[in-house]
Amino acid sequence: MRTQRRSGRVVAGILAGLTTAATFGGLTGFLAVTRAARRQSTEQADALVVLGAKAFPDRPSAELRARLEHATNLFRAGRAPVVVCCGGSSEETAEVEVMASYLVGAGVPSQRIVCVDGATTRVSMASVARHGFDSILIVTSPYHVHRALAEARRHGVVAQGCPAPASPEHANPPIRLLRTSTEVAAAAWYALPTSLTARVPTGPTTIRHRIPRALARRTQRRRTDQAVGTPAAQRDAGGPATTSSE
Repeated sequence: MRTQRRSGRVVAGILAGLTTAATFGGLTGFLAVTRAARRQSTEQADALVVLGAKAFPDRPSAELRARLEHATNLFRAGRAPVVVCCGGSSEETAEVEVMASYLVGAGVPSQRIVCVDGATTRVSMASVARHGFDSILIVTSPYHVHRALAEARRHGVVAQGCPAPASPEHANPPIRLLRTSTEVAAAAWYALPTSLTARVPTGPTTIRHRIPRALARRTQRRRTDQAVGTPAAQRDAGGPATTSSE
């Protein structure tokens, strides 16, 4: 009987310890993601690296546009002589092609744009490392900066973060909280050896990316309804449909 009680206390102690460690680790990770999201580098570098996001055949999504606008402003300010576009595929659309087209339209010379494979953050940083840049400025959404910087370090790239200030996801509190929380888990996952994580998809089609986009579309519909005076119930019952920029 005493042995069973002792074993029960040991198990309870182990579970309590694991819970405490997980909670502490989660809070520490959350703070790290939040700090990186607020830290805007003022350094110069060899290249501006823009990480991709969802793109449509004729335009970038709102989130990707915010990244590209920030990169354009940094390029105009002389922060780096080259803009590197990293992206994968949004369904049938090549993100880097949309990104390069947008940058050229914004006044960035085509000869100053480099397009590389970047289906994931890990692939993006590996591609950048192969180009041999001594230093880079990573332009991405605020919640993404922490993980991108960590991945750059793992590939031996000296990097600073330049979070996009006009990120619509960052400006939406529920989405910002969700994105920050999932980034804590994503950062821990990326820190594991590639041999353990290579077979698990982490790109834009996974659920952690789909949920924030669904929330963004819902928020946009509500704002449009309020602007035109169409109750959500009327829309759901077959009233005028609204569109989303995301």
